[in-house]
Amino acid sequence: MKKTGEPVSEKKTAVSAAEIKKRRKQFLIMLLSFILTFNCMYFTCFAENIDFGGYSNPGSDSEGGFRINNNINKAVSPGETIKWDCYNSGTTTYVYDVVYKSPGGAELFTDNKSANSEPGSGFLITYTVLGEAETGLAAGSLKHWKLVDVKYTSNKSITKIYLEAVLYDFTITWKNYDGSVLGTTQVGPGTVPVWGGANPSRGASAQYTYSF
Repeated sequence: MKKTGEPVSEKKTAVSAAEIKKRRKQFLIMLLSFILTFNCMYFTCFAENIDFGGYSNPGSDSEGGFRINNNINKAVSPGETIKWDCYNSGTTTYVYDVVYKSPGGAELFTDNKSANSEPGSGFLITYTVLGEAETGLAAGSLKHWKLVDVKYTSNKSITKIYLEAVLYDFTITWKNYDGSVLGTTQVGPGTVPVWGGANPSRGASAQYTYSF
C-alpha cells in the first residue's frame, strides 16, 4: 500500500509540472508566430495626409498635402480625385468604402473599392469622386461634396471616407406664357439667375404678334 508522501507521488508531481511548463512554452511560441504573421499582412495608410489635389508624402505636408484633422468640411467636386499614401506590409488586399450622404446625413450610396500592390512597397491610392447620377441625386442639384469624416484602424489603414452633399439653395422655374415649364436653374444666395435655354414662344392673335 502506498503511503501519503512517498517519493513516487513527488515524482508524478514533478513530471506534471514539467509538462505544464512545456505546453505553456509551445503556446507562447504559437502566439508569437501568429502575431508576427498578422503584423506582416496589412496595409498601412496615412489618414493624416489624405490629399485631394495631388500626391502627398507620408508624414509631410509637402507637394500639396494637408492633414486630415484640419480639413474636415473641405469641398470636393465630382470628377476630382482623393489621394492618399499606403504601405503594403504583406499580401492582403486593401479594401475601403467611400460613403456618400445627403445633407441630412442619410446614406445615398456606398462605393466599395479595393486595391492590390506588391508586398513591401508603398503606393498611392487615387479615388475619383462620383457625381449626381451615380449617387442618386437629382440632376443639377449638387453644388459640391464636403468631406465630413474619415475612419481608419489603429494601424492607420483607412476604412471609410464620408462625403456629404451640399445642394444649391434655390430652384428657379422658368415658364412660358401658358404655364408650361421651359426649364429650371439652381442658384445660390446672392446670385442673379440667367435663363440660357430656348426662347419662350407664343403664337399671334388677331390683334398681336409676340417676339422674345
